[in-house]
Amino acid sequence: MLSAQITAPLVFIKAPVSVLPTLDKNTRLDMVDYFKGGMATASATSLNGEARVTAMTDGQIEFTTSDNGRMTMSPVKYGRDTVIVVVKTVDLPAPDSRVELYSWPAWDLLDSCDSGVIADWVTPSARKENRTEDVENALGFMTASATFDPATLTVTFVPTVASVITEKEFEKVSPYVSRTMTAKVKAGKGIVRDKWK
Repeated sequence: MLSAQITAPLVFIKAPVSVLPTLDKNTRLDMVDYFKGGMATASATSLNGEARVTAMTDGQIEFTTSDNGRMTMSPVKYGRDTVIVVVKTVDLPAPDSRVELYSWPAWDLLDSCDSGVIADWVTPSARKENRTEDVENALGFMTASATFDPATLTVTFVPTVASVITEKEFEKVSPYVSRTMTAKVKAGKGIVRDKWK
């Protein structure tokens, strides 16, 4: 169990400018208060965008940082220490996420992980059939959205590249593309890719 003091709202408020450059501390305090009060009031960012907390528990806080950006922060045990798992998602042109692991309370970046390259997503059977190049030619690049489950320390990536290319193009290669990719936060090892499904 985490120490009672290290909650997701606390790490959100205490995060340094390097992690949350468009939201100052007072704005974050307001965002937490608005959510606790059941209000959907948006807070202004330093770039004149709108931000708001959309979900909050002691274990995880979810918030928007702009019209097309959102994040989650989750404090979790990491051996004897606590780390903060941050998932940053940009929704243009398709949702694409990056997962970052920070020390607490120093906020040193320990590790990071994104959706990887197209070849990572080609199913084992498609690799045997030498389909990797076909998939790479059809997709061009890879995008995937990520979620983090603090209870299981699991990051789950789901591909979103289908919304970037034509439906017809994606249909040709979709049988060769894995449906999810998971990773685990492991003490002393960082974010470790787990398995593809």
